[in-house]
Amino acid sequence: METYNYPHFKPEHYSVSEFRGPKAGETFEDLNVFDLDGKNRKLSQYIGRQPVVLETVSITSPVFAHTREAMHQLQQVYPDVLFLLLYVREAHPGNITTAHRSMASKLVTAKYLVDSHKEQRTVLVDDSDGSGHKT
Repeated sequence: METYNYPHFKPEHYSVSEFRGPKAGETFEDLNVFDLDGKNRKLSQYIGRQPVVLETVSITSPVFAHTREAMHQLQQVYPDVLFLLLYVREAHPGNITTAHRSMASKLVTAKYLVDSHKEQRTVLVDDSDGSGHKT
């Protein structure tokens, strides 16, 4: 891949067959993430007390746009499950929502995602290089 924060999406940037992340129930590798205030957190702070659904998201992700309501409904059905969003990179950056070149830019966009979508799930932010997303 040419760069993690690509300026425009190309089909070769995505391959389902290359998924290397943990499967449901497998032990995860702890990640350094940020809260919306930019404070460094560990993913392990949120995991272990209850079941967790971790969804990677971006404003320009069609999957996020099309599953948001269903995920909110699941959250209502399963109140004992912690639903976390990990804001990663913009899936389809362009003129309106561009690729991130700094952590400050990424935090601003993550906050906008929360405000514009009235998101009530806990939102965490991956680092600028996408370390958590890649893991």
